[in-house]
Amino acid sequence: MKRIVSLTSAFLFLAVSPALAHTGDSHASGLVSGLLHPLFGTDHVLAMVAIGLLAFQSTAYRKPVTPLLFILMMGLGAVAGLFQIGFPFAEQGILGSVILLGGALAFGKHIHPAILLPFVAVFGISHGFAHGVEMPSAASAALYFSGFLTATALLIGAGYVAGETMTKLAQSLSSKLIRVVGLAISLSGIGLALT
Repeated sequence: MKRIVSLTSAFLFLAVSPALAHTGDSHASGLVSGLLHPLFGTDHVLAMVAIGLLAFQSTAYRKPVTPLLFILMMGLGAVAGLFQIGFPFAEQGILGSVILLGGALAFGKHIHPAILLPFVAVFGISHGFAHGVEMPSAASAALYFSGFLTATALLIGAGYVAGETMTKLAQSLSSKLIRVVGLAISLSGIGLALT
């Protein structure tokens, strides 16, 4: 996972540096817009970090399944949003993802993949739909999609690394720390739903 985060960071550095030099270029702004879009939505950040923490808690062979499913469905949801294909409950899906994924972490129970993965798929579609609908009109869809999917992968990776770091720093407290973080994520989602 650390290797993936390092490679993605290197890609971002190489891709964003030239893009920032030509801010008037709609293609460059598409990449930058895509990279920044997930980072400035609290609901997106919280859900993606929660996905990373859930992946960290998974058994070894299942670790990549949750993040990859989320990213794949997010891409499909973005295509639906880009083409204005109806998905009337996207905002509820986004808020639900924060509340339910945080709650899953807070309760600290292993959730069977048959229950977890359909929720992850719907949550991915919801987040992706919002990204697709909000794509700037002058942006290149390919670069915009590359940007927000890369930022998503980095946020999920940050959640995974946070779980790994908590475990290394406080072996006996790591599951409690992750539960507290999950509770904070879930409560934040409730707060976002009330505002």
